Amino acid sequence: MLYAGANLGKGFSYLTVVDEMGKLVRKGRAESTHEGLLAALSGLRPELRVAGPATRAWQWAPGVLADQDLEVSLAHPIMSWPMAPARGSDGPDAHVPIQRDPGRARAYVPGPETGALRG
Repeated sequence: MLYAGANLGKGFSYLTVVDEMGKLVRKGRAESTHEGLLAALSGLRPELRVAGPATRAWQWAPGVLADQDLEVSLAHPIMSWPMAPARGSDGPDAHVPIQRDPGRARAYVPGPETGALRG
């Protein structure tokens, strides 16, 4: 199983992917577009799970990832802060534990039907 933490921004997204033991598999930056996100995660399916903060930047991403049959978990941004690196960043490294810990509180991720109603 692989776990990806992502921090989506307006222009660029930052992603970190680790395996079950926490070993770094991939880390980098991608354009914050459908194509950019999918390219950054290419070659890692089907065992990939993706996590990130439930922020405005994530409005489009769950649908794009779900269309690729990827599991997506979102959590309130404050849930990530305890896992942030010592430098004080809330980067993608902080979001990986959200996905790896089944007991951690997650935010509701609406399905495509609900997303379409939001416009």
